[in-house]
Amino acid sequence: CAFDINKAINYIDKKHAEGITVRRNMVKMYLKLHCGIDVSLSTIGYLFKKCGLSYMNPKKQQQTLDAERVNFIRGYLVRFADAVRKEKAGTHVIVYMDESYIHTNHYIRKGYYYVDQKANHSNSKGRRLVILHAMMRDGPLSSIDETGRPVDTCE
Repeated sequence: CAFDINKAINYIDKKHAEGITVRRNMVKMYLKLHCGIDVSLSTIGYLFKKCGLSYMNPKKQQQTLDAERVNFIRGYLVRFADAVRKEKAGTHVIVYMDESYIHTNHYIRKGYYYVDQKANHSNSKGRRLVILHAMMRDGPLSSIDETGRPVDTCE
């Protein structure tokens, strides 16, 4: 296919609609694969500028606290207060969970966007590795074996 500026703009718009940050190397690869054109990154940057795109952090969409979310938070706090009372009474044990994670796209901070454009993606940054920890007031929920590795069952 011959180079068509509209194809490049449609590609950028499609990626933005999918919530993907557009970088120059992505457009370079697109042009090479779909149009058979090999252009420099600086040329692509110039093209972006001519099309009204700027290299910047995306503007996040405003998050709202609708009534359903407020009710969910309120319900959680009521259940947590009840769990604390039961633990103090000695009839229950609270297990605190901690989630640590690393996003696969964590490093992408900036991309090319139209000046007034808001990012069409969540705060998530792609696939992630998740590590869960479970703790009680007296220490970790799991025990360790003779090699120092956590065991799957608690005794």
